[in-house]
Parts: sequence; structure tokens; C-alpha cells
Amino acid sequence: MLVLLQALFVVAPAVVDAPTEEISDRVLLLAPHAGASEGVANLGAIEAHGAGAGLTFARGDAGAAPLKVALERSREEPLLAVFWFDVTEARVALYLYSPRTHAVYVREVGRDGTTDAAVVEAVGLIAASTAAALQSGDVLAMRKISPEEWEALQPEPEPDPEPEPEPEPEPRAPAAPKRQTEAEREDERPDARLELGAGYRGASFNDQAPWQHGVGGRVGVLVGEGAVLELGYGWLSATNVASSTTLRVARHEPEVAAGWRWSFERVSLDLLGLASVEIDRWRTAERESTRARGRLGAGLRLGVPLGAGVVLEARLGARVGLNAFDFVVCDSPDAACSGDARQVVASGWRVAPGALVGVSYRFGGSSGAREK
Repeated sequence: MLVLLQALFVVAPAVVDAPTEEISDRVLLLAPHAGASEGVANLGAIEAHGAGAGLTFARGDAGAAPLKVALERSREEPLLAVFWFDVTEARVALYLYSPRTHAVYVREVGRDGTTDAAVVEAVGLIAASTAAALQSGDVLAMRKISPEEWEALQPEPEPDPEPEPEPEPEPRAPAAPKRQTEAEREDERPDARLELGAGYRGASFNDQAPWQHGVGGRVGVLVGEGAVLELGYGWLSATNVASSTTLRVARHEPEVAAGWRWSFERVSLDLLGLASVEIDRWRTAERESTRARGRLGAGLRLGVPLGAGVVLEARLGARVGLNAFDFVVCDSPDAACSGDARQVVASGWRVAPGALVGVSYRFGGSSGAREK
């Protein structure tokens, strides 16, 4: 009974102006989010006390943010009031949102040893009388909340969703190494590349010995785009070069060469200038000695790559003797060996062709040839 008297006579200083136009008689009751039995009983008590005042009631779910629900529903339909509860062991707090004043009011009903039924009856009486006061503009038996309390009733902003983890990249099979073109391999080669070559060497001497056989070798360097510098050595086996007597000549020929190489897709072509010293080791039945003469000439060398740096080579050229000499025999003991006693038995050609066929190994590349 004491709780009922408090509900009827303890009135907070909250005054609503009398309405100047017709307003709704519809009241929305929000059930507690937890759906407690006491909250449902409060709704029934409000509906029972408000039925005689000509009010109509609707129910809804308060959810986690009842003020947010009240604001949304009041924008969707005309409402006189929206009520909801906050129930604890010590008290029941009754909240009212008035769409007309856009304000929230609260009234707490303490338990203080009072039975649950008495508390429910008091809450129903307060809510019904407050709704009737809203219609008539009378003093409300509830306290208008402060701005701080209004902010506290606002729903907490939802946290930003955590960014989804970026999917781990699928493992990819290692890419197959790119095959380099011959031109790219050529560009990566060093500025100076060593070359070693050896093979058969032949050269002419005179009519009696039009072709001598032997071997030759070279050490060369390819510089930059195509400059060729090399040292070579040739040996030609002893051959009889005279017709009227026996005169065997073996030739040793160190040489230097310089020129230019043109490299194509499948072949290379070298144009070379040659300078050499021809050292002739001659021998007859009675004597033997050595004679030398300088030679200048030119050669053209063709290279065909076989793979793995090995190249098949063929060089053709000719050289001119800088000094001419004859091989003579003397019939008298005259030391000067002149006059009729002097007999020329062999003379070398002033211009002599020669050739060299063999293989070389070119460091820093598979062939030395590339596409033009």
C-alpha cells in the first residue's frame, strides 16, 4: 500500500504543455531484452490500468538499446509514449520516451522488502497515469533525465569489423629459367676472350715442292665487338726442294696476326693481316744450315661452331717474302762461290699460298658466332 501511495503522490517536476492538436493514444511497451517474467508482468499491469483511460497498447522487443528502438518506432508510426524497464534486485526503473517532447523520463520504484506483486502494481499505475498526463498536458509523475543520462542511454557504436586477413599467396612453381638468345649471351661475355687453336698446316715453296705438310697452332684474343689479335706458330716437315740434287728444307714460321671478325648466326669470318719470319732449316748430303726471311700477307678464316665453345676452322691466305734468296752449290773451293762455280739448285717462290685447317676452343662462349 505504501508503494501505491508513493506512486500516486510523489511527482517529479516534469511538466508537459497541454496539446494544441489531436495526438495519438497509442502506447508502445518494450519487453525487457532478457524476457524476464517480472518484466512481462509489468507490461500486463500497465495495460490493465491504462485500459480505462482510452489508451491502446502495442508490444515490442527492447533489444540491447531500447532508446534506439523507441526512436525508430516513433518515426515509423504516431505514438503517444514508449515505455521500457530496467529491472534489478534493488529496484525497477521505468523509462518513458515522449515523441512529442523528444525527451526521456525515468521513475524508480524501490523494493525495500515490498512484494513483487506490489512493485508490479506500482509500475503499472505510474505508467498508466503518466500516459494519461501526456494526453492532457498535466504534470508527469516522472523525472526528466539529464543530458549525461541521455548520452548513457545511447547505444554504443559498433566496433569496426576486423579486417579480414589477406589470403596467403598460393605457392607458385618456380618459373623455368628463361633461355637466353645467342645475342644476349654475346652481350654478357667479357670484353677480351681467349682462343686456342691447332690443326693441319700446309704451304707452297717452289715448283719442286708445290705443297709442304705440317702442323700449326695459335693463341688469340677477341677484343670487344670483333678485333682479333693472335700469335701463331707453324712447322712444315722437311721436303726436297731441288731437282738436280738432294736439298731438304724444313720450315719453322712464327707469326703474328691482327684483324676483324664478323659473327653471323652459324658462322664467323675473320679477315687477318699476317707478319711472320720464315726460318728454313736446310740440309744436303754434305752440309746443313739455317736461313731466314720475313713475310707479310693476308688470310681469310671461316669458323663453324660445333658446340660447347669448339669451332671448326679453315684459313686460306698468301704471303710475300720480303727478301729473296737462292739455294746454291759450288763446284770449287772458292769461298765466294761465284762465277761459273756457283750453281742455283732451288729458289723459293716470292709469293706463296698457304692453308690451315683445324679446331679451336673459344673461351667465354659456345661458338663466337651470333645472329646478325
